[in-house]
Amino acid sequence: MSDIFVVGYPKSGNTWLSRLVGDALNCPIQSGLENPALADEGFDRRGKYTIRQRHIRHPVDGKIIVITRDPRDVFVSIMYYWQHKTLEDAFYRTGTGEGDWGINIFYDLWFNQYKKYVDVYTTYEGLLKDTNKELVRILQALDIDFNKGRVDGTVRRQAFNKRRKSIKEGASDALPYGQEIQLRNMRKGISGDWKNHFKRNHGKIVNEHLWEWIHRLGYEKDKSWWESLPE
Repeated sequence: MSDIFVVGYPKSGNTWLSRLVGDALNCPIQSGLENPALADEGFDRRGKYTIRQRHIRHPVDGKIIVITRDPRDVFVSIMYYWQHKTLEDAFYRTGTGEGDWGINIFYDLWFNQYKKYVDVYTTYEGLLKDTNKELVRILQALDIDFNKGRVDGTVRRQAFNKRRKSIKEGASDALPYGQEIQLRNMRKGISGDWKNHFKRNHGKIVNEHLWEWIHRLGYEKDKSWWESLPE
């Protein structure tokens, strides 16, 4: 059995993408680590791959999908998921203690140093825009066989509102970490929520640390984007 790794910085859509790929290929999702990943499920599936949800920062032996998300939305999601009181606390959590931000290090490694290992890149926003089309593109890029009809069913089964409803109704009992954590992980399922939380000081801080990636990944064209935020 071969491995497919779904690699992303925390709160970038790793769980959703892992479940999409696992369902579409009828494969189990199992972190393979001492602690399970949030996405782990489907251990009775008989597909020829195992999907590994990871936040690793080094190459692995297997096919690799790297997913990214607007860092500003990542910080908002981190704030709620880890129950921080402020965005500043969420910023601090990503730090190494030496002035570096983990999300910056992650992007730098996978786009600059490890890019030769990556089979396909995707984004949370791209998956939201057209989940079916993007999932097909990912599977084609992996150069593996898949059933288009199953992909269509997967997109319906793994839709945000449907999965969240099933978790609330108790289908999460067998999922890692239980209902409360699973629901906290599926808070809104949207992009651009940072606009509801960021003030000008937040934008300035993020811009100082992450402008290269906000620009390079296509989230902003003008470096002064933060100046229009409210005080």
